[in-house]
Amino acid sequence: MLVTLASAAVVTAVAPTAWPVAVALAVTGVVAPLLAWLAGRRDQRALVAGATALTTRVAALADAADDLRAVGADAAAVDVVDRLGRMQERRERRQASVAAAASLVAGIGTGTAAVLAPLLAPTAEAAAVAALLVLACLEPVASAAVAAQRIPALRAVLSRLAAGGASGTAGAAVAAAGADLPPVVRRLALRDLALAWDDGRPVVTGLDAEVVAPGWLVVDGASGAGKTTLVTALLGDLRPAHGAVLAGGSDLRDVDRDAWRARVAWCPQEAHVFDSTVRANLLVARPRTDPVTEDEMHAVLASVGLDRVVADAAEGLDLRVGRHGSALSGGERQRLAVARAILRRCDVLVLDEPTAHLDDATADAVMRDVRRAAGDRIVVLVSHRAADRLPEDRVLTLGRSRLPVAE
Repeated sequence: MLVTLASAAVVTAVAPTAWPVAVALAVTGVVAPLLAWLAGRRDQRALVAGATALTTRVAALADAADDLRAVGADAAAVDVVDRLGRMQERRERRQASVAAAASLVAGIGTGTAAVLAPLLAPTAEAAAVAALLVLACLEPVASAAVAAQRIPALRAVLSRLAAGGASGTAGAAVAAAGADLPPVVRRLALRDLALAWDDGRPVVTGLDAEVVAPGWLVVDGASGAGKTTLVTALLGDLRPAHGAVLAGGSDLRDVDRDAWRARVAWCPQEAHVFDSTVRANLLVARPRTDPVTEDEMHAVLASVGLDRVVADAAEGLDLRVGRHGSALSGGERQRLAVARAILRRCDVLVLDEPTAHLDDATADAVMRDVRRAAGDRIVVLVSHRAADRLPEDRVLTLGRSRLPVAE
């Protein structure tokens, strides 16, 4: 918008008699974004909420697929997700129409101003300068309209981030106070642990295992055996039905949940990689009160085997990774996700199937780098791949037909 208004001023200076051209350009530069903002307010906010709801339900559907099939509720659950998806699609189509309309307004406005220029300018030279300058403003005006259309969605996201940041700050304060946790958690233990969801039906029972830093606990088991349920409990989001999860001797049921979350980092199977730079994907690992330094970024990238990717790029840490990390290979995306988790300053690192979608050679290379990068932390590795474990690792095998066994 500033470029458009400045161009209007230049047209007036070059051809004072062509002031209607400048007015038409300035009005177009303001009206096109304003119309896009007004038309997109409702759907843009709904798109943010709808995307969150759809992602949550798809993840829940995937996790509960076996149980839903068992009780014959899978079709109904899929139908709910399908309806949400269709609603999102309709909203996106409407927003695409709004963007097209705003671009049309920008084209008509700048085109009209360009036609007026030779009619009102005092000389051919002034007319050429005014017309070409006006036509060059088509892209800035259209871009301003697209940006204005996104303002409601941006405000909705920022309000969510602000709310989350406030709770995160409070949690960090509790964690700093200790919250019944030792200064560093060096021991993680499961004692006769049984886990169940709201229906009370036990998912796993009789879990006993212990791991001391630096050490690895490998959780194995068939699909549906309860690996995700155990991870949920380790992250502090599911209270045991029986037994306990002990962190440094403290029962997680007695520990402030935010305090525990400051000590544990989770790297899921499909970790989200933001459509931004390597630097930005690492900066979100910690709050602004404890920023990640460039030296830390380079160190952690070297530890997970990503340093060459950054070193070979002219942009360095500002290398863009693309939508969902599309500019990176599968192994590189997983390494970036692990690097982000390690920067959390966590005592316990939970890795959920980090090699699930990788070929054997890439998986072996990723695990070698991850083991080096994990340092002296406690690591809980969820993996059914035998090559991911070492002889010295503790192994917890989950099964439907028998009690889990800690080897």
